[in-house]
Amino acid sequence: MRLGLEIPAIMFLEVNKPLSSITSQTALLVVAPILELFGIRGYKYAKLFSKMENVERLIQEVERLTEEQKEREHATRRRPVNNGT
Repeated sequence: MRLGLEIPAIMFLEVNKPLSSITSQTALLVVAPILELFGIRGYKYAKLFSKMENVERLIQEVERLTEEQKEREHATRRRPVNNGT
């Protein structure tokens, strides 16, 4: 969220949602073992994308976190500055 890539991330997830089960199976076979060599839980992440419901939940979480960040930024901008005068 800090880098401002939430919109491209949501678009990527939405476009690939119908292919999520195929993509996750491919990742389980090819990518996950390589990630495990580097200490990254590749199998865990590949299984996350195996169901379309999980992808939708991930999209909703990105949207929720983005909205929270916008609210925090808005609140800090509206806070009056007390410069001691």
